[in-house]
Amino acid sequence: MTKGIDPDLRGVVYNLVAQNGSLKEFNILVKMYKEEDNQQEKDRVGRSLGLFGAKTILQKALDFSLSKHVRYQNTLGIIASVWGNPKGRYLAWEFVKKNWQMLKERYAGGHYFTRVFTPAGEFTKLADAKDIERFVKKNPVPEAKRTIAQALEQIYSNVEWLKRDKEKIRKFLGVYDKI
Repeated sequence: MTKGIDPDLRGVVYNLVAQNGSLKEFNILVKMYKEEDNQQEKDRVGRSLGLFGAKTILQKALDFSLSKHVRYQNTLGIIASVWGNPKGRYLAWEFVKKNWQMLKERYAGGHYFTRVFTPAGEFTKLADAKDIERFVKKNPVPEAKRTIAQALEQIYSNVEWLKRDKEKIRKFLGVYDKI
């Protein structure tokens, strides 16, 4: 199916398909993922699963990440991909909290948790930072302590930036609404 596409462009193609796709394209990408033997290609396809616009599809991507078809070390990459998508951010965070015990059992002691918490820095609300702080206080993650601290620092910075510049941005973008 992708044999005619240059390997250097496949990731871009998968991402564009996902960003503009529906459940039909999601199912095609999942089928490709399942049938692919090359791990690099699987990673490309897996990352694209987190780029769909529909929350129902993003939830399917999260559920797929825990399926027997996804190797343990690749699960967190798919979750992180959904979390990095503004439309999937809260879905991914709730998914991580819901599946915390299983994730902790799988990945305790390793460096893998950093892949989950890095996209948390994209949150822009004080309540999000507080939620993460409460969660990690109750569920310590020593192996990702630094990453979590960096994500929280970024969230607090985002909150301040928006507080300072939100109206300026709104006015700037309003100019383009009139064009």
